Amino acid sequence: MSEQPRNPLKRALKISLLREKDSRRRPFLPAEAINSICNQVTVYEELLRHYFEPDAIKLKGYVCSTENPAREVFSILFLVDEVNCIHRFCDAGIFDDDLPLGSDDQNTKLWSSHSTANEPLLSGNSPEDSDIIELFYEKQWSVHVPVFDFSTSEKRGPVHYQFDEGTIMPWVSLDKKVETGRYGTVERLKIHPDHYNPSRHNTFALKILRSDLEDSRTYFWQEITAFRKLQRGPHLVELIAAIEIAECRFMFIFPWAEGGTLEDLITQKHPNDMAEKVRSREFICWVLDQCRGLVEALRTIHFTHTDSLYESERGVEKVYGLHLDIAPSNILYFSQETETSPFGILKLADCGLMEFHSLASRSRKSVTDCSAGPQTYRPPEYDFNHIISRKADIWAMGCVFSEFFTWAILPHGSVDEYRLARTQEPCLTNATEDRTQNYESSFFQLGYQSEITGGEVVSGHELTTQDGSYLRVRVQKTNSGTWRVVSDELRTVEIPELKPSVSQVQHGTGPNSVVGFLAFVEKEMMHPERAQRADYRRVLEFFNEHMDKADIHAKE
Repeated sequence: MSEQPRNPLKRALKISLLREKDSRRRPFLPAEAINSICNQVTVYEELLRHYFEPDAIKLKGYVCSTENPAREVFSILFLVDEVNCIHRFCDAGIFDDDLPLGSDDQNTKLWSSHSTANEPLLSGNSPEDSDIIELFYEKQWSVHVPVFDFSTSEKRGPVHYQFDEGTIMPWVSLDKKVETGRYGTVERLKIHPDHYNPSRHNTFALKILRSDLEDSRTYFWQEITAFRKLQRGPHLVELIAAIEIAECRFMFIFPWAEGGTLEDLITQKHPNDMAEKVRSREFICWVLDQCRGLVEALRTIHFTHTDSLYESERGVEKVYGLHLDIAPSNILYFSQETETSPFGILKLADCGLMEFHSLASRSRKSVTDCSAGPQTYRPPEYDFNHIISRKADIWAMGCVFSEFFTWAILPHGSVDEYRLARTQEPCLTNATEDRTQNYESSFFQLGYQSEITGGEVVSGHELTTQDGSYLRVRVQKTNSGTWRVVSDELRTVEIPELKPSVSQVQHGTGPNSVVGFLAFVEKEMMHPERAQRADYRRVLEFFNEHMDKADIHAKE
């Protein structure tokens, strides 16, 4: 039977096609629009235009089946004006579950996405058949659009989705594009509500890896693996989904942080809803609680559970994590998450850059093996002897805390002043080959200390020189219990020291708990000597001993 002129059904489907404001993106038909428009009544009425009643009834059952429907197949044929061919798809056993269909270059075959041998479900060699196959193949991408199951991700970790080249993503909007260094870009993403199941989030961050990134697939899997190894926590950003399109385009979906990053927070004035409570008990509690939460997130990384990936019976050594990229710009501020925290939550991000090392090797990484993280927040030992260990993260976190509290307890602009002061203090390092003065915003500088060497070292001691300075000497204990210098050979050695502006960051102001915590940050988290620096256990021990019982009322 000949097809009748255009009808309201086609108009309804075409109106429902969503067109992104960005004209470069192709339109797609939302899932619920297909289900609501292509109901049993409208499908049957349309089929009667092309088939006699018995065939129309049979085909309606095929299209509107509750167990294995073919509504998408019907919609595709409808949009390309080929509904009169739907009986061929029915006879071939092609259902929505088979989409997207594959096709050969000559447009003579269509096969199910589940077929491993590309066995054709539908084929034809006539020009008319070729046209139908080509039209169906091209139009199917606008109708068969991915639906994400984020509930699985929230329970079991990130899901890896693989799609064909022509797949259209159900994005409603993309904006606020941010470059993320050499790896790619991040944009705020809105997904059509029909295409993801209910989630705690309704706005997402889409991270797209650069197409020209060398070994992009390797980096893609590195990020997935890193997140799958981690146990989830309230202060760790979760990877919701990882998307791979045609093995050449890679992207990740994260929750969107409405407050931006900690860097954004500490370089702006206190938000209006926060300003009135600054220096109050509630605000100081929040700041300290966020610091504790970030250390707990770091503990998760430093002692990552890997039993599911590394089986002990295979003799594989436990693997430990290093973040190596801790900075205010890599801590996200979820200002919208206020259910359990009055001002939102800070979460450690960029966990995909983490390095995982065995216990035996984690402190022996050479300078060529991995980076020490952002230059400003790198530890002294990286410059002096190129050691990278978990204490590098503790150093960086201490640096971040010193800036965080500078913002929290001092007037607006104090963070900028703090950073400027550090850049005005010389920072000689082993990386400076010509030994000229170097100025940067790091937290440590190179100091010099005289040392007397020689003989067997029994213990260390300090001698006072005539000018009142101290010498680190090698000494020996005599039978009478006194100490004597073993050798008088004197040499000058380089030692790392905190910059003066860093050691003065606490300024003696703020609530007692803040002053005490900043003293701990300076003396233990930012100890220039790696061996003397606290680890995450010591930091959490300090919180347990002091912060829970602290008097956090502001000083009068």
